[in-house]
Amino acid sequence: MKFKTINTVLIAAAFFTFDFAYSQQTQNDTISNGNKEKDIQEVVLIGYGGIKKSDATGSVTSVKAEDFNKGTVTSPEQLLQGKAAGVQITSTSGDPNAKSNVRIRGFGSIRSGGDPLYVIDGVPISSGDSSSGRGDIGFGSGAASNPLNFINPNDIESIDVLKDAGAVAIYGSRGANGVIIITTKKGKKGAGQLTFNATSGFSRLANRIDLLGATEYAAIPGAKVFGSNTDALKEITRTGTNNQYDLSYAGGSDNGSYRVSLAYLDQKGILLNSGQQKTNISYYVDQKFFDNKLKLESSFTANFIRAITPPTAETAGAEGDVIISALRWNPTRNLFDPTNPSGYTIIADNPRNPLNLINYYTDISKTYRTVGNVAATLTIAKGLDFRVNYGVDYSTSQRAIAGSDLINIQSISTVGGTALLFNINKYNYVIENTLNYKWKITDKFNLNAIGGYSFQQFDNAGQQNLVQNYGGNHDQNYYIRNIFAGTVINPSSQFSFDNPTDKLQSYFGRAIFDYNGIYVLNAIMRADGSSKFGANNKYGYFPSISGAWNIDKEGFAPDYFNTLKLRGGFGITGNQDFPSGLSSTFLQPNRGNYRPVNFGNADLKWEQTEQYNAGIDFGLMQNRISGSLDFYNKTSKDVLVQKIQLQRETESPLGFVNLDNTRFINKGAEFSISYKAIKTADFNLDFGGNVAYNITKATGVIADGFDNTVGIKTGIINGQGLTDEYAQGHFDGQELFTFNLLQFRGFDANGLSLYDDANGGVTSDPGLAVKKFSGSALPKYNVGLFLKGNYKNLDFTLNGYGQYGGKIYDNTANALFYKAAFAQGTNVPADVANSNEAANNSNGASTRFLSSSDFFRFSNMSIGYTLKGESGIFNYVKSVRFNITGQNLFVITGYKGFDPEVSTSKPIDGVPSYGIDYASYPKARTFSAGVNINF
Repeated sequence: MKFKTINTVLIAAAFFTFDFAYSQQTQNDTISNGNKEKDIQEVVLIGYGGIKKSDATGSVTSVKAEDFNKGTVTSPEQLLQGKAAGVQITSTSGDPNAKSNVRIRGFGSIRSGGDPLYVIDGVPISSGDSSSGRGDIGFGSGAASNPLNFINPNDIESIDVLKDAGAVAIYGSRGANGVIIITTKKGKKGAGQLTFNATSGFSRLANRIDLLGATEYAAIPGAKVFGSNTDALKEITRTGTNNQYDLSYAGGSDNGSYRVSLAYLDQKGILLNSGQQKTNISYYVDQKFFDNKLKLESSFTANFIRAITPPTAETAGAEGDVIISALRWNPTRNLFDPTNPSGYTIIADNPRNPLNLINYYTDISKTYRTVGNVAATLTIAKGLDFRVNYGVDYSTSQRAIAGSDLINIQSISTVGGTALLFNINKYNYVIENTLNYKWKITDKFNLNAIGGYSFQQFDNAGQQNLVQNYGGNHDQNYYIRNIFAGTVINPSSQFSFDNPTDKLQSYFGRAIFDYNGIYVLNAIMRADGSSKFGANNKYGYFPSISGAWNIDKEGFAPDYFNTLKLRGGFGITGNQDFPSGLSSTFLQPNRGNYRPVNFGNADLKWEQTEQYNAGIDFGLMQNRISGSLDFYNKTSKDVLVQKIQLQRETESPLGFVNLDNTRFINKGAEFSISYKAIKTADFNLDFGGNVAYNITKATGVIADGFDNTVGIKTGIINGQGLTDEYAQGHFDGQELFTFNLLQFRGFDANGLSLYDDANGGVTSDPGLAVKKFSGSALPKYNVGLFLKGNYKNLDFTLNGYGQYGGKIYDNTANALFYKAAFAQGTNVPADVANSNEAANNSNGASTRFLSSSDFFRFSNMSIGYTLKGESGIFNYVKSVRFNITGQNLFVITGYKGFDPEVSTSKPIDGVPSYGIDYASYPKARTFSAGVNINF
């Protein structure tokens, strides 16, 4: 446990002793039916419509707005963290602009995208990057901003997660990684209601790495001492702030409804020169005509984000980025030097001055994104509806990066400063036609069928300009405003691109049969045609069959079961989320000639995932106890990978192939439960949680030519002396993302690292040591817990989540914290400085830097107070609610880095890594207060 967080937590607990909230009334969502209690609206969304929960045959988790995570939330996946069994959401860093990795039931692909499909109000959107990643201008590249943060979380009514093939097969080739359906708020019948929300808060660094202070450092024999007292990490961090405002107006009648909202966020990160400003506007309107036979709908969301990113990098080399530089900085050396033109101390050999980096570097991205949709539903006859839907997703983004000629990066300072401008435009649209038929065949036999056609097109274009030498001007912001005031030194650094247009054409159908509400059968078939594939495999076919038995409706069902349902199903889904044009050969101009950049493969085919699922839903004590248990087996085949991963040749064209004999097998179980422990007029208390077990293994993986190990490598390790080091891979018979490392056994009498050798002994010669499989980065268990309740007008929530059974590789420690680094005059933890490690010891990748990634995070606590409308606080105010929220309160873990929940991408040939921590933007602890007013 990180005990240094306890004082902050105690302060937070005292801070939470008082709060306010207001709501006019509590809606009763249940009705009594004999000795059983049923929800008034037990509806789940399953794609192209909703069904009664009792008719659902697949594994679906629904999370309503009242159960979302509270506080400063900037993207919809954060609302869901820890709330759904089998859904793992990992923050890539603490940067306010960072995206999260979302995985549903493990990994089914290595090269292709692993994110689920997102469907917003019926429109499947692109979850790919809407902004560019950061180009490398001298210290490493960085990731793009979160592509989902264009959605205002306050606009979301519910999130439904479709997990098994019986639920997701209706989305065919885009459903292999699961589907997340986001439903936004709509107007309700009645007079218009104006709602205002405001939240303001602050953030601080949640945890520090335990390094030497100046006094401790100077006391170590052999230390290089310069007489100052400097905390470099403190100098580049600050108290972050966040301010959110949201205004909405909604209403409706018997024939239509409307809602419009406007939101603004201003968030400053805990690192200097980081943060974002975001503006959202959205509307939804529907209207019925011709005695309700025709319904027209329209929705629109527009978003503008201005993001500022500090000089952090996923691939920083030996000299490092701002985080690495701050951690390395000698605590006895001053950061400031008035005799230097930059005003900062500059060291010729290393490390870089973190304040110099952060103040002479600018990275600003501006992204505008709109998602719109129009739809018409016509009732042709009783039970027969025809719907046409047209949706558009358009984004344009500009990312400007500049380094002053005074920055302590040689590749920038020696060329008179550098500026990089990158523009990217994305446009996709979808047209869908569906015919839905509901037929009550007999008093007990019902049919709900849908058939449809879908066409979606994706376009992607952009350009880059890299310019240098700004004639002695030191202001990097001037470079951005006047980028072409510099000199284009290398013409190849200026280019534009227009990727091949991707098209996806689909035919699909689903039939749901139910007999007396007891027996339910669901059959789905979808055919997808994708332009990404060659002529030999244009189309893929994705069927599923699933069923449910509502035992609680049988005459012999025990009375104490209000809900008891068995579910089971099998289906096939696909994946075509990989780069465009792989089936074709492309040539690129090269010094007056042409060279191939991709060897086309007309035989490329769909990655496919076969999944079996069996589950049970239950409810006891008038559904005060409810939950579900699922078991699944998911096998992915025809895995797509770059050819260079299989054969280490010097050929320039890469080419892609399907691995015909390779299988990725996910097996797991999920359990969720909730208990309404107390339910009275004045006091309500609910608690519960979920736990998911998943293990992912690879079979049939072929050799890659690196060495005698059979596997596909990933996980590059960065740092001085670590060239060509890797940490993990996908190996035959092992879990995905298994670490393959030298086994560290301490130091010998000379202070050299000892490793296992091939003869069962130990050796200090890394060349004679052997690598061994050392566990997977993927956790075997993910858990989530919640507690919520209210006493009269006081309400509260507490949420937590964690993971167990995985490993994390501390690339930061590998690159920075070893005895030779201390001998060179950089900072290290006390245990490294005081160890018997020799100054000439190798710091190669090994289990020395491998740790358990187990943790449990108390992620969210909120307290509120509700003032009743009848108290007459204002004549025109229906309700007022004040709240106080704390986020990331503390973490129980044994990991020594900033935070165990991090995953810096360290890909090899496009195969991403997992569970590697390297110079990540540290996470913050946040406290905020808010008010909600309903007029």
